[in-house]
Amino acid sequence: MTSQRASIVSRDKLLARAELRRRNLLAFLRSDRPSWQEHDHPELGAGTAAWVKNLRSESERRLRP
Repeated sequence: MTSQRASIVSRDKLLARAELRRRNLLAFLRSDRPSWQEHDHPELGAGTAAWVKNLRSESERRLRP
C-alpha cells in the first residue's frame, strides 16, 4: 500500500468513526433514556450542595500546611 493510499484509508476510518459517534449521540439525544442513574452516584445522596461543600473542604484541607 502506498503512503498516499494509507493516508486516505486512515482519513476514511477517522471520518467513519466521527460519523458513527455523531449518529450515536443524535440517537441518544432523541431518546427518553436518562443520561445517568441516581444509584450510580451515591455521593449526591445528601444533595449537590452538601457534595460541593464536602469537596471544597477536602481541597482546603489538602492545601493547609
